[in-house]
Amino acid sequence: MPLPRISAAVALTTLALAVTACGGDDKLDKGELNTKSGAICKEFEAKIKKIPQPAESSNPGEGGTESEQLAYFEKLAAVYGDFGDRLDDLEPADDVQDDWNALTKNVADSADATEQLVDQGKKKDKAGTEETTKELDRLSKEGDALSKKLGLTACDDI
Repeated sequence: MPLPRISAAVALTTLALAVTACGGDDKLDKGELNTKSGAICKEFEAKIKKIPQPAESSNPGEGGTESEQLAYFEKLAAVYGDFGDRLDDLEPADDVQDDWNALTKNVADSADATEQLVDQGKKKDKAGTEETTKELDRLSKEGDALSKKLGLTACDDI
């Protein structure tokens, strides 16, 4: 009957190797989360700066023709979507998990609202764009508060 003991030993060794190979509990504490998310923020901040601004405007999304504004926001929504996906890949420690989940949901909601704004603009839905703009303002304030709570300093400009 030594076979079951060998099988159990092999199973435990395999499990230990699998946990080690997967990184075990490599969850990020607040400092590590700030560092890793900061690098992601800087990358996406650079991508946002490369999006052509509507003509005659130093403020994003203002000025230019309606089609230039729609093109700007369409590209912005895509970048925010990718940004949210990258942030979502980070695994925060349990003590910051809930706030991190709220932040990544906020980024996803902001990307969705920006896409909605583009759709409403294409349909010339003025009331809808006004409502979505208010929602984006609310999401921005909420995101700022969550970033501050998490101690994220590198994402201030996104």
